[in-house]
Parts: sequence; C-alpha cells; structure tokens
Amino acid sequence: LPTLNERAKEKRTLLNCYFKQEKVFAGNTTAMVDVGWLGTTRLMINSILKEEGYPETTFFYYGVRGDVMHSRYGRYHTYYSPEQLSTEGTTLIENYFSASPYPSTVGYKNAEGKIGPVFPEQCKYCENEIVKANVTVARWMCNEIANICTPNCSSSKGSCHLVTEGLFNRGGFIMPLEKHFW
Repeated sequence: LPTLNERAKEKRTLLNCYFKQEKVFAGNTTAMVDVGWLGTTRLMINSILKEEGYPETTFFYYGVRGDVMHSRYGRYHTYYSPEQLSTEGTTLIENYFSASPYPSTVGYKNAEGKIGPVFPEQCKYCENEIVKANVTVARWMCNEIANICTPNCSSSKGSCHLVTEGLFNRGGFIMPLEKHFW
C-alpha cells in the first residue's frame, strides 16, 4: 500500500504541474469541452481544482445522459439534452465527431522541463480519413470563430465579448452565434 500511495502522489504531482503549465491553476475563469454523457471528467477536474484552492471550470458538452452528475459537481452546458440522444447517436458521436489521432491519456511525464501526456504503449498516433476530416473541420471552425470574433475583440489576441445575436453563413454552413465565447 505505501508503494501505491507513493505512485499516486507522484502521478498527482505531475497532473498538478500539467494544470499549472496549461494555466488551469492560474486562478482565471476556465472552460473545458468534452463530448459528454455522465460528467465524470467534470467531477474529477473540479474536485482537483477545489482541493488546490482554484475556482471550478465550466464544461461544455455535446450531450448528456439522463443520469448526468448533478451541477453541484460543476457548471455545465449541453447542446443535446438526454431526451434528444439515443444510444445510436452517442455511438456516432464517439466514433466520428470525437475521432482523434491520439489515444486516451493514461498519465503525464516530465520531458525536458515540459509536462506532456503519456499514452498506452500499445496505442500510437493513428491518422485515418475520419481523423483527417475532423482535423480539417476543427481548423476551419477555429479560423471562422476567430474571424467572427475579431471585430468584438479589444485586440487580435484579446478576449471577445459575449456575442448575443446573429448568424454566420458561409458556403451554406450556418452557425448561431448566440452565447459563443472566444
């Protein structure tokens, strides 16, 4: 048991260093995006933030299940409510919309003074056609959001104001702007 506790403490220290490096422990308002469902990531991250004396982070989900963890474990916003999702829909979202070339993170390591993720040994970076399409769409969306937001920013690298009305339409793609942040 002492060895297990030592390993857990080392892993927690690396996670805390990663959060500090990524400015999660900067005391600023933060938000995280997750595919969704139950809220365990929100529970864990907000528990760590609370233990370390930092404000909770707000989560943005694609959708949640009917048994989603209560908001006492942190604020969250969801695009789809439980009634709007089916098992088939969540399978599609998991396998397509959240496709990434990276496997799940299983820990963190310090490499040359920078904390980075550790992936399972048997899993490697894997880029297939779905992943390539997602990367292309994500880059396009980031660019479009930056272009939409720039007029509302105090500087090109500043924080945008809350956008409260309007639609953006380019190439047939319509995106509601209500309550999007940059």
